[in-house]
Amino acid sequence: MTKQFTSFPFPSTPLLLSGLALILAACESSPTIYVEGDGVEDPTQNDNVKDTVKPTNNIDLGNPSKDETPVKKDPPADLSVCGDGLRGDTEVCDDGNTVDDDGCSANCQVQSPTYTCKKPGELCVNTVVCGNGVLEGDEACDDTNVASGDGCKEDCSAIEEGFICARPGRPCVAQSVCGNGDRERGEQCDDGQSPPQDGDGCSEACQEEDGYFCALPGEACVVLSCGDGNRTPDEQCDDGQSPPLDGDGCSALCTLEPGYSCNASGCREICGDGLKVGSENNANRCDDGNRSGGDGCSPSCTVEPFFACNNATPNECLTTIACDNGLLEPGEVCDAVGVDGCLPGCKTFSSTIGGGSTCDGAAIEAGEQCDGGAGCTNGCELISGWSCPQPGVCFEIPRCGDGIFHSPLMEECDDGNNVDSDGCTNQCKIETGYACSGLGPSQCVQELCGDSVRTVSEECEDSNGVANDGCTNCKIDIGYICPRECPVAC
Repeated sequence: MTKQFTSFPFPSTPLLLSGLALILAACESSPTIYVEGDGVEDPTQNDNVKDTVKPTNNIDLGNPSKDETPVKKDPPADLSVCGDGLRGDTEVCDDGNTVDDDGCSANCQVQSPTYTCKKPGELCVNTVVCGNGVLEGDEACDDTNVASGDGCKEDCSAIEEGFICARPGRPCVAQSVCGNGDRERGEQCDDGQSPPQDGDGCSEACQEEDGYFCALPGEACVVLSCGDGNRTPDEQCDDGQSPPLDGDGCSALCTLEPGYSCNASGCREICGDGLKVGSENNANRCDDGNRSGGDGCSPSCTVEPFFACNNATPNECLTTIACDNGLLEPGEVCDAVGVDGCLPGCKTFSSTIGGGSTCDGAAIEAGEQCDGGAGCTNGCELISGWSCPQPGVCFEIPRCGDGIFHSPLMEECDDGNNVDSDGCTNQCKIETGYACSGLGPSQCVQELCGDSVRTVSEECEDSNGVANDGCTNCKIDIGYICPRECPVAC
């Protein structure tokens, strides 16, 4: 009888046998299996019968013939269609169109980093918003608006020529142009030189050079020199003396001397400060520390009639009028006590003495208000606004409009007239927009911001029309301090 064995589809017979041997060793009760064709006889079979391979099935043992060629399988077909709104396996994005520059490229392969494409078939959304004041994506600037011409282009893609956009959310500023005659951001001066040059006070970078003062944009700078008549910030005054001298109000170092006030028209003594300087030392001048009349030293610091002032500082002035000295002086109606009814004190006559008065300029007699002088009528009556203390001696009583500044009258100015709209009103008050100075008559000038003259109502005066540089419209900008020199650099 021929033995038949089932063949196994293993790739190699020796390898198969090794595996089976291991398995059989692990199983004590497993029967021995003989494989036809391995040259080992099965003892249960007839000794004359040799193993032969008689396969009972058609299982492929994994040994193809040399003539067989392996079949290559094609990859699965790509069914993605760019622009159909469906994101295929090979698409990065699909916004339902084949247009570039909308966040998803025309071939659906590139998504812009500044866009978000959340849902296929819907347009991508630009996450960069021009005009929100935040610098995002590829923005070159963002000044909180989408207008051009202000330094940042309407789409925030570029900074326009001639501008600087330093901080997002803030307006761009025009770049300064040195030499155009306008003092701009970052410039200390601009004398209008084109091209700008060094050595003239304003450097080629529009910075003020040492030893110079540059007052107004577009004008030449001046050398800092005491005595040239140009008051610069390092000087309290400059009266134009060359060489400069002491003792005239402005010292040899161009500093203000005590007792003086200096302006563009020169220096003058300060009347009423109690310091005798300059012409106040003359015989007919005085300074008693006030600007009141009738106390011996007039509001213009001149010795009043019938007074004498000593050399003290301030001056002390005393009346020279004395009763019974043989002189009829102000306030006296007679000056010979006991003569013609003149009573002690020289101010009244005895009622028992008769005789009428004679308006002849010789004496102020009973019934006369005055006798002779510019303020006395031919009938020896006082003219309103005048005082006649003695025969032939009259002076005007201080009043608004007499051209003398009277502090006791609460005058702010006195220009010698009673006309309005000239800086000093008919009530001797300074009019809005004017500045007045001087003891008499007052000199009133119209205030003009930017004229290099700092007046009382101006907080600062930097001699230019540039805003936000510390002094705008002659008002100090918030965050700045401006010195009192005029003009100033804040």
